[in-house]
Amino acid sequence: MNIKLRVLTLAAVGTLLTGCDREIGAGRVNPVVNDAFLTMYNGASRVQWEYKQGFYVVDFWQNGVEAEAWYDSTGAWYMTETDVKYASLPESVRSAFAASEWAGWRIDDIDMLEYPDRETVYIIEVELADVDRALWFSPDGVLAKTVPENNTGNNNTGAGNDPGTTPVTNPGNNPGTNPGTGGYGPSAILPAVKDFIAQKYPGARIIDVEIEYNTIEIDIVDGRIPREVIFSRDGEWLRTETELRRSDLPAVVLNALAASQYASWRIDDISCLETPAGDYYLLEVESGNRESRVKIDTNGTIVS
Repeated sequence: MNIKLRVLTLAAVGTLLTGCDREIGAGRVNPVVNDAFLTMYNGASRVQWEYKQGFYVVDFWQNGVEAEAWYDSTGAWYMTETDVKYASLPESVRSAFAASEWAGWRIDDIDMLEYPDRETVYIIEVELADVDRALWFSPDGVLAKTVPENNTGNNNTGAGNDPGTTPVTNPGNNPGTNPGTGGYGPSAILPAVKDFIAQKYPGARIIDVEIEYNTIEIDIVDGRIPREVIFSRDGEWLRTETELRRSDLPAVVLNALAASQYASWRIDDISCLETPAGDYYLLEVESGNRESRVKIDTNGTIVS
């Protein structure tokens, strides 16, 4: 199994408790946790337990594939990561990948992440030369996000020294998710965050949860539109970012750009930002060695 450690982002932000990860024998596993595992994965083989970051983590094989499941000390299940063969992916995911710009890249690994409270996701890790990407797909083939896999950083989330300690989010200097530092871990979501998303984006599916310094970043699929919804650490909505193509821009925005000093500049990236103070479009433009960011409101006024 390709283990790539991702930070645990949990519902409560509290005091950091550091602990050590360690393998544990089956006889030392909390019986409640062991029973929960056997109920979910009856017939699992090659079972190995580890106590990692405040969770009981079990690596096992079932139906010819390797998987890893995470439980807390009460036996509550948080996540399962399962190795997946390309041929076993849903047809919608295979079709979306084949039609993407990444289709010609070499597939390095494929994982399925399952959670009790959000969408199952399929992560196809690809590489070309020295560049690596993790492509996050929803089961119906929406490419929800792409993540560079060569980041490095020190993102520590810890829980106490003994099984049974409740995990908490690391409020330290580098609490963000940093793909490429090592694995996928479970995450929970502040109730206020879940409620806000359900109200503002009815029916949206939560794909991923990250903590970046002072923010909580939630990747969702709204219908078939990927969005990133960003909150403060206490759950206050700050903004929503949606990547767009040029063809998605309203005429009033394109006209404003055409009448500006950036009319001949190449558009490199476009986002729509929803905020409590109002919505606007952010265009990253470039000309030769020059780069700039143009902020245009929904009325077509350039505001920065």
